[in-house]
Amino acid sequence: MGAYNKLKDVTSTDYFGPNEFMWWGESIGLSSNNIGDGVLAGNLRDFYITFVSEPVKVPLTAYVYAVEDSWNFPVETFNNISPQFPYWFSSKSGFLPPRFGGYVKFNSSSPVVSGELIGTGDGTTTSFNATLIHSPIKKSSITVHYTISSTDYTATDDGNGNISGTDCSGTIDYDTGAISLTFTTAPDSGTNITVDYDYKVRVRMIVWAR
Repeated sequence: MGAYNKLKDVTSTDYFGPNEFMWWGESIGLSSNNIGDGVLAGNLRDFYITFVSEPVKVPLTAYVYAVEDSWNFPVETFNNISPQFPYWFSSKSGFLPPRFGGYVKFNSSSPVVSGELIGTGDGTTTSFNATLIHSPIKKSSITVHYTISSTDYTATDDGNGNISGTDCSGTIDYDTGAISLTFTTAPDSGTNITVDYDYKVRVRMIVWAR
């Protein structure tokens, strides 16, 4: 049948995080997050699609549907797509339907960061500033861990960029990952200040056919 030709290579304009999903499709305007549009030629008999997250590779779940007049039957469903490599599939029916689409969903376990170190207490310092390794950050996913007077505490964000907890207040820039914390009582000397959070990635979709 000859070599495969790349028909589409697009990356989502929006970012997506754990338990969020992204619609994609061909000639189906499902939402503003859709990264596929246009009609593929009906005489193409074999195809596969590559999904890969950028800039960090995380496990994905892909749901793919063939579409004639409506969303009526699934073509393929794949779970736990490898974070190291793109994943490909071909049509079960052996031919490319006139239109097809589906969605990609991030596994609940990723992309999540636990215990990222942003500072160490010295018993006197009350202000800490850092930039989280990954961004953008999913809103309402921040949890800061710290120790004051031998007691462990947590502070969380409110989804609007504000962080609050016992003897702790601060801000988080969800787009850049810049975090700033101020304590009314300094964290204990030698104790770590860490952050748990969810971050987001874009999804790249490549369609090959012949």
